[in-house]
Amino acid sequence: MRQGVIDIGSNSVKLLIADCIDGQIHPVKETSTQTRLGQGLYEHRLLQPKAIEATVESVRSFISLAELDGVEKLIVIATSAVREAINASQLIAAIDQPVFILSGDDEARFSFSGVMTSNHLATDNLLVVDAGGGSTEFTSGNLTRLDRHISISLGSVRLMENFPVSDNPTTEQLKTVRNAIDAQLQSIACSDYWKSKTNSILVGVGGVATILAMMELSIEDFDRTRIEQVALSREQIVCWCNKLWSQPLARRQEIKGLPANRADVALYGCLIYERILMELHHDQLCISTRGIRFGALVNNF
Repeated sequence: MRQGVIDIGSNSVKLLIADCIDGQIHPVKETSTQTRLGQGLYEHRLLQPKAIEATVESVRSFISLAELDGVEKLIVIATSAVREAINASQLIAAIDQPVFILSGDDEARFSFSGVMTSNHLATDNLLVVDAGGGSTEFTSGNLTRLDRHISISLGSVRLMENFPVSDNPTTEQLKTVRNAIDAQLQSIACSDYWKSKTNSILVGVGGVATILAMMELSIEDFDRTRIEQVALSREQIVCWCNKLWSQPLARRQEIKGLPANRADVALYGCLIYERILMELHHDQLCISTRGIRFGALVNNF
């Protein structure tokens, strides 16, 4: 059965079309549009008119694309930006399709389920981290059980809104953002449970994790097989963060593997992963491209 998932995130709208056969997910088409729905949201919890308009246009376009590709079942999910906005009904009313607003717990479970569709990771104990635009989810478990999950209000778009930086970020600005992330991670880093997961494989999923892998590989085109073979050491991620934070926007936009339109928000997303490795004492980050949208299909949402 051909199914589709449209995922309305804080930074972008994404579409997955896949053939679901005998419990296996075979991707047919994946695409995304950056709409920055979370921009301007966090001070008053209001989605901004231009962001709503861009998001609705993107969702409608993806609905048409799914119809053309013969999708028999299509679901639309929304995450933290829509979940937190007091005017989310304006967005939902403009979309000619039911929209399922996921809780933070839903996001964590779906991300984990999605990663578990990857054969090379499904046999191990995992700590899956999905650092998004508005929130970050942590989930531990393995193929037979999901042990624990938590969602915190830490995301790249949220950080960019709260801690704007100059075109060429300063050392002091970098320090401020690192400290802010560390403060947000205290509930995780001080927990005996999460600290005990150093023997689990740390897996990053979502746009930022994929960008880290693509920059390391120096590739511009999405290649799931190559990306999912990447395991970045703590030192490599620190190096990428320092490189990004030491360059003006125009230079960052020239980095192979980093989409030019994400060269601003990537500053913050990469730093979230750096701080997670530091605070939870993990040596490396494996990458998965199978996150929340795969999980939605697994859970037959």
